[in-house]
Amino acid sequence: PPPPPPPPPPPSNGSPRSTRAAPKRARTETANESASDRADRKSARERKRRAEVGEKFDELTKALAAAEAAVPSIASTKDITEGNRVDLLARAIEVVRSLTKVAQDARRAEDERATLPPPAPAP
Repeated sequence: PPPPPPPPPPPSNGSPRSTRAAPKRARTETANESASDRADRKSARERKRRAEVGEKFDELTKALAAAEAAVPSIASTKDITEGNRVDLLARAIEVVRSLTKVAQDARRAEDERATLPPPAPAP
């Protein structure tokens, strides 16, 4: 008789990482790549990642300014300085919460208008 099939893999929690450890690749230095080359590539990837993060924070700053200009009731009295990312993220959270409240209030007002009887015709 043929051997039994292998057991099914464990259920995934949606994470791209498996619960089983993948076998590690052996690191062998070749003539074309040295430890210094790998370190340089790693450093370049990190610089690129930091630049992308900086660009996204700049984009967030502009989006917050546009949201505050469009909905004056959510405008902050605090000035967000360019270098303080923690304050910027805190302000973004405030703006999202304020916009959510504005949307809920608008939805509630629309629902109330929909339940009112139509106005009586003028004589």
